[in-house]
Amino acid sequence: MRKLRIIGIALSVLLPASWSAEFQFASYTQTTLQDIIAEEQRHSSVQTAAETHAGFIHLECQVSKYRVLCRYSDIRRVISKKKSNVIRLWTETLNIDPQLASIYRQEIRVTEGNTVHWIPMQEPLFQHINQELVKDDMIEIFIILTGKVGSEFVFIATEFQKSLSSDKKLVKATALRRTML
Repeated sequence: MRKLRIIGIALSVLLPASWSAEFQFASYTQTTLQDIIAEEQRHSSVQTAAETHAGFIHLECQVSKYRVLCRYSDIRRVISKKKSNVIRLWTETLNIDPQLASIYRQEIRVTEGNTVHWIPMQEPLFQHINQELVKDDMIEIFIILTGKVGSEFVFIATEFQKSLSSDKKLVKATALRRTML
């Protein structure tokens, strides 16, 4: 019974909205990648070891969910073996079905300010990304920190949402008010 409960939790946490009926947007904390990384570095007792050993792996033993605003790039690449191993080990450590790690095969390049980040994305989301996003769109990415390899943090994306510009938000809000009158 406990295993079924763990699998259920894993599925609700890791699968995109297209797979599960309700994506829990509210369960993700709004922040920035810069703040997450700074906070993790302040609390990391293994930071020095990670900097001296490029193959060093640090796993998160919890599910920390964040939503971050980034600029989308249409550049993708295959996830490195090191990152794949972190994701696989993370799922195994938390007793999440290790097969879920297999849906992370590519990562997208995003920027936050002037900093470039590579975020592994669930394969089923690429169909939606191809239809909804163009280069330089601002997007909210719903991510989970799985750990880090060497000095690189490894996040996985569980969902994304195109962010409306301020002008579009104002137009949408005005249109909504007009329909309510």
